[in-house]
Amino acid sequence: MAREFNHERAAMVLCDAVMMGDRKAADKWDISLRTICNWRDRLENDEKLRNLMQEYREKQTEKWLEDMPIAMSAIVQFFYRAATEMNPSKADDVTAVVAVFAALADIELTQKIVQARLRHTE
Repeated sequence: MAREFNHERAAMVLCDAVMMGDRKAADKWDISLRTICNWRDRLENDEKLRNLMQEYREKQTEKWLEDMPIAMSAIVQFFYRAATEMNPSKADDVTAVVAVFAALADIELTQKIVQARLRHTE
């Protein structure tokens, strides 16, 4: 006898697939990539699954936004120490600091985009 479809589990798996990729989500949940594809296809006609997935994605985004300032502060402190302790005569050190600066700018831009999208959906 077939088991009843677990909408909550499928929605959580699909959210993880969005955040971490299909392969990692499949490994995490011990399911096949085909199952993820089937569940993704099911979204088109399954309103309950669509609504649950939207709910879980909003929760993930809220959690991400809550964690962002704490993570950013730790990252900035780490990179500040690295930048002030680096040897400016070593090209590798300077290159690393420039890469960090670019990464921090990308993170800030990403945060602004996410916040703008959230404001747009409200």
